[in-house]
Amino acid sequence: GIKDNGTFSLNIPSAQMIQVTDYCGLVSGKEVDKGALFKNFYGQLRTAPMIEECPANMECKVIQTLDLGTHEIFIGEIAATYCNEDCLTQGKGEDLLKVNPILFSMSGGRYFTVGQEIGRAWDIGKSLKSKEVTFGSPPPVAQD
Repeated sequence: GIKDNGTFSLNIPSAQMIQVTDYCGLVSGKEVDKGALFKNFYGQLRTAPMIEECPANMECKVIQTLDLGTHEIFIGEIAATYCNEDCLTQGKGEDLLKVNPILFSMSGGRYFTVGQEIGRAWDIGKSLKSKEVTFGSPPPVAQD
């Protein structure tokens, strides 16, 4: 479908979906119809099925395909984002704690949920704005 339509979706499962999500990682789509495990819906692109049970979903347009010989990697641009209303904060952006996404660590094969806040966006990097920061070099240490 990705090659035929030039679209795909990203579906963010919640921690409540851990059992079915883990099962999907254990079985091959060639042998099991994983799509039958979920209710699907379509957004504005009309060609990228998304999982209704997931609290957050993104529709993407393929902008580049990398052929690695044994498999391909699709690089996409997000065309639309969908989020359950009960996962929004004040009717605006998604609240990560309400989405409660599953985080997977390949090292040790373990699942996690979101932990503690470590900083505030648009605030934590302000001290570097007046300093010259270049890619690949360590950022300057803020002087108090």
